[in-house]
Amino acid sequence: MGEAAAAEARGEARFRPLAENRRTLSGLDLALLWFGAAIVVDEIWSGAQIVSSGLFMAVLIILVGRFLSNLLLGAVSRMGQEAGQPTMVLTRLSFGNLGSYLPAVANILQLIGWTSYMLIIACRATRELGVFIVPPEVAERITPWLIQGGVESYFDPGVMVLTGLLTTAWAMGGERFWHWAQRIAGALLFVVTLVMTYAILKSVPLGEIAQVRVEADRGLMLNFDFVVAMGISWVPLAADYGRFARSRRASFWGTHLGYFAGSVWMYVVGVLGGLAFALKNPGTPIYEFEPARLVAHSLEQLGGPHALKIVVVGLTLVLISTLTTTFLDIYSAAVSSLNLWPKLSERWLSFWAGMLGIVLALWFAPSLFAGYFDFLLMINSVFLPIFAVVLTDYLILRRGKLAPLGDAELSRLPRVSGAAVIAFVVGLLISVWGQSPSWAHTLLGLPAWPEWKTGSAIPSFIITALVYLGLVRLMERRGKRGKETYEMEVS
Repeated sequence: MGEAAAAEARGEARFRPLAENRRTLSGLDLALLWFGAAIVVDEIWSGAQIVSSGLFMAVLIILVGRFLSNLLLGAVSRMGQEAGQPTMVLTRLSFGNLGSYLPAVANILQLIGWTSYMLIIACRATRELGVFIVPPEVAERITPWLIQGGVESYFDPGVMVLTGLLTTAWAMGGERFWHWAQRIAGALLFVVTLVMTYAILKSVPLGEIAQVRVEADRGLMLNFDFVVAMGISWVPLAADYGRFARSRRASFWGTHLGYFAGSVWMYVVGVLGGLAFALKNPGTPIYEFEPARLVAHSLEQLGGPHALKIVVVGLTLVLISTLTTTFLDIYSAAVSSLNLWPKLSERWLSFWAGMLGIVLALWFAPSLFAGYFDFLLMINSVFLPIFAVVLTDYLILRRGKLAPLGDAELSRLPRVSGAAVIAFVVGLLISVWGQSPSWAHTLLGLPAWPEWKTGSAIPSFIITALVYLGLVRLMERRGKRGKETYEMEVS
């Protein structure tokens, strides 16, 4: 009996495939789950960041970019259903047992980054809410006192620390309440976005919105990369939910169509809100097109005696949605950390993830807020080549089939796959080169990209896949990686 099999017999197995009786989700169940996952404020914010492409081109790249990135999302979800394992465990098939730490660390870092951004959005929503709650005459009297006493300078840090501690404590409490909380917050934000969409189209004719032009140092293909990036940021979590599906078809199409419908709508709402805001506030920097401001501006357009109440309710729901999303980021960072440190407590990993998110938000709030576009492009640069490797390994080398994976199967994998790591580095360099060519030229000595900021999502994915496939075939010929490495997982 091998070491892994003996450990499993003693009840000490680290990685057990999900039992068949727990794979109960239909395609509709997954579609609703992913539709709800897309109903979040950062999706609206992201839509507003691509308004420089204009209304019709923005909608086009949203549809194309979301469709393509969702193919990856659905494929990884299907892998999870077949193998019965979460995404970070599945990366061991291509990167090796030790090599899988690379995507795990990258995922932890992006989740801590998302935590920081959500805390900043919560702060902005609270400040915007105060504008509408506090009567103008009261605000006029107390503002000088707050500034003179130095109280005003502590408002933003105080809100970020308070909301960070609240959501961290929630995450440390485990997953007992997150299901219902996320569903309620998603449903409420769904209503807000419905009203927001109606308010925008009621107050500003679509023809006028289509004529708005917003200047930004971003090409069309860079905006396309940005759209792809939001979908890619969810891929590390795809198999975590897809493994609960009844069938491969349910896992793929439920994930693909559910997130596609929700995300496309949120992005389009963000584009409409951003262009309507730019029409009334020309010259505002594009990074200031943030969720709380867009929601408040859009709902204000309804007018009438209840307009103020509607705005206050809308901003409150944005704040609640932000808090539930922050909790999920902290909790997911802790779960991903267990792949690196399985013996540590999930509660304390949640604590440290939350504290790191708070510190990052406090120290870098202004630059983080202005750098949201670059943050998503960075996610794209890292995770697109990672999953180009993972899906090339799955779809071509393993012929799109996996059997349930446990300790015994995973123990036969190499510690590190040199082919995967090399292909990842190549893809990362291509992404950075296409998205930030001046940075790549200065630090890496790469020649100038043909056009400033053209984007590189598609070239990066294709070249990474080809490099990985070529290196694996070369290693097979030299006898360094046998075909049995792949055949053992094929059903």
